[in-house]
Amino acid sequence: MSVRINRLLLGSYWLFFVPAALGLPLEPTPAPEGAKVVITKPANGEKVEAPFTVEYELTNVELADPGAVGNHLHLLIDSNMEVNANQPMGNEVRTLDPSQKQFQLFLTPGRHDLQIILSDELHRPHAPAVMSPMITIDVRSN
Repeated sequence: MSVRINRLLLGSYWLFFVPAALGLPLEPTPAPEGAKVVITKPANGEKVEAPFTVEYELTNVELADPGAVGNHLHLLIDSNMEVNANQPMGNEVRTLDPSQKQFQLFLTPGRHDLQIILSDELHRPHAPAVMSPMITIDVRSN
């Protein structure tokens, strides 16, 4: 367990110190005006079988191309992390491909919480945070 924690801490620290050394801004990135993200599928409370499709809508935000620096989306799965605009998000999130508004997700059977959050080029949430309402789904075994 301590190895995992240390790896998470080291992974987060480089995202903070390298930008500072390069002179990049450390203050929170302002959220784009009117920005909004919503998970449209599956619905909150829906029972699904893995794999299942997740769809989302994003408004008033321009995303960076894959591999480029800029705004991007993170998918949080069963995360209880606090959103802090001054800290990068850790390894418990998945980065979404901006060219796809839907994707397949494989989760173990049981109850899962899903949420999408807009992040800046340093993997930090914007201020104020732009995130979808959290949905809870029940994944059934096939």
